[in-house]
Amino acid sequence: MNLFAAFLVVLLIPRSDSLFIPKSFKANIHPKSLVSESNDLDPIEFLEQWQPIVPEEELTNDPVPFKKFGLNLVLWRGTDRKPKIHLNRCPHAGAQFTTAGGGVVEDQKSKERCLKCAFHGLQFNDQGKCNLDPEDGNPKPFLKVPEYAAIEKDGFIWMKWGPEDSDLPEPTHLSDLKDYYAIAIKIESKGNFRFNCENLIDTDHVDFIHKNSFARIARYLFKRKKANWNINSSGVQWDNGDPGFNFAFTFPGTWTNRRQKEDAVTVMNVPVDSNSTDVYIVMYRNFGKKFWIERTLLDPLFKNLYRFVAMEDQAVIESQQDNASQMGEEGDHLCRKDDQRRRHLRAYLQGKRPFVGPLYDSPALTPVHDTCLDPT
Repeated sequence: MNLFAAFLVVLLIPRSDSLFIPKSFKANIHPKSLVSESNDLDPIEFLEQWQPIVPEEELTNDPVPFKKFGLNLVLWRGTDRKPKIHLNRCPHAGAQFTTAGGGVVEDQKSKERCLKCAFHGLQFNDQGKCNLDPEDGNPKPFLKVPEYAAIEKDGFIWMKWGPEDSDLPEPTHLSDLKDYYAIAIKIESKGNFRFNCENLIDTDHVDFIHKNSFARIARYLFKRKKANWNINSSGVQWDNGDPGFNFAFTFPGTWTNRRQKEDAVTVMNVPVDSNSTDVYIVMYRNFGKKFWIERTLLDPLFKNLYRFVAMEDQAVIESQQDNASQMGEEGDHLCRKDDQRRRHLRAYLQGKRPFVGPLYDSPALTPVHDTCLDPT
């Protein structure tokens, strides 16, 4: 009887994002489109890397408009059915390919899949070249849409951010989780990239921000167990001597928490522009995945739990956003012991070589203000 009642409760859970979310946050979650009304944002400078764009199941036959790095982009499948990413702007007159009447079509002659501009019907193949102008029925080889490398790997579509000729290794930090059952949510943060990353490596805030959610569990993991923070060229790792538990932050924006072989959580921050960030939370598990009723009961439970915790963080991150610039440190007094992780992350984002070794043995990285004393 109890199982049947629980089943009914889950069926009644709204599939929207309303459950457990404060009313003040609802407007920030899952707008219908990430595409801005204007294209006047300059691409933000960022470290070269592969960035997650969308879970692979979101890319079907239709183009997906999105915004990253201050650019309006379009994700679609080319003739070879592999993911392609182009600037969502026709080079002829600037219209977006994803406006009504545009999209992906098949060229009648070459049978290539092409992006079609809704404005004048120009078509561009998956290399970004114009292969048809309906005005005269001829290609326009001098018209080309900028293209960005894309791959499909470990459940996500990834975009290469960096020089076209740069030799970036493919992302591997999710590869050992590919056999897990995974579900994902996305939070559209109004905080910039740095604030969202600093939040992931700041464990002291748990007792305060998350006191109504998972503070007791986190306090046990981070306070009562003897643990060491270590830093290397790839990020920051937390070691408590338990080989079954792993907590790691991979530069510049990926956090992973693994517990034995049962479950894991990964958070990936991707900059949208200089003032906002897409936060992807992927939950992996090796239990409760075989039967439909298990997935129906557990999936919404985990999604709403992690969304609630994430929105607790976003309340603070957005308040920070109101008081600082994108990479500025003006006014910060990074004087606490746990601020070392924050200092190293900021140094990394500024292109400095990170210290390697036990974190609290590292040389001090002098911030703008290195003391909590009143400057007056």
